[in-house]
This record gives sequence, structure tokens and C-alpha cells, in this order.
Amino acid sequence: MIGPRALLVTTVMALATGILGRPSPALAAGTYGASAGLLELPLGVSAALAAGTYGASAGLLELPRSTSLILGAGASAAAGIAKEGLDLAGFGDPSWKDLAWDGIGIVVGLALAWTVDILVRGTGPEGTAPAAHRAPDGGGTALSRSTIAF
Repeated sequence: MIGPRALLVTTVMALATGILGRPSPALAAGTYGASAGLLELPLGVSAALAAGTYGASAGLLELPRSTSLILGAGASAAAGIAKEGLDLAGFGDPSWKDLAWDGIGIVVGLALAWTVDILVRGTGPEGTAPAAHRAPDGGGTALSRSTIAF
């Protein structure tokens, strides 16, 4: 049986992996040249890292949404800045475009993870739905109170 927290973590991690693992259509078709897909890589990595960190902190550690958002953004931003620092030190080509794509990826990943969290756990301050939307037994939403058996 999978409870709502495990469902949240599993869903966010699967979606984050899907973002990172998608090949660039422009790169695959050779439409924009060899470097076109390289600019999309920071977006995918940042989105996956931000969403994965949010999912782990909200689902496994049961931290509040605000803390999970900060942790997701911080972890992803730190990784992007560290990567650009290494590039600046001579291990690659530093690029402001990469940092911009990192920022966009952070927003995309956190928006995705937060949306899944709202759908799974409800909208209340502690992940419960408001009284008007609660399940008949008084707790959470019908989705967040359900379990899935495999």
C-alpha cells in the first residue's frame, strides 16, 4: 500500500526524472546545431534537482511547503552556481546563459512539485484540505486520504 506521502515523493521523482531524461527535439533533429540542446540541459537538471529536493523534503521529511520550496530552490541554485564556478576555474566554459536556464529550471521544477503536492496532500497549511473540501471522515481530501494497493 502506498500512502499519500509516498505517493507525493514517487510522483515528483518520476516527473523530475522525466524532465531530465527527455531528449531535445531540436538537438535530435539537428535543427539548431550541436549547441542548441546544451542550453536546455541546465533547465532539465535544475528542474529535476529542485523538484526532487522538494519531493523528498515535503514527502519524506514532512517539512512545511515553504521550507521545501526554499530547500529545492537552494539545492538547485547551489548546484548551478557550483557548476559555473568550476567552469570559471577552467573546467569548462562559463556561461550566463547556463545560469539563466538554471533559474528557469528551478521555477519549472518547483512549480511542478508544488502542483503535485497540492493535488496529493490538499491545500491546507499542513497539507490538509479546508473544511469544505474534506473527506467525509474529516481528514484531508479524498485523494490524500486514499491508498493505492498494488
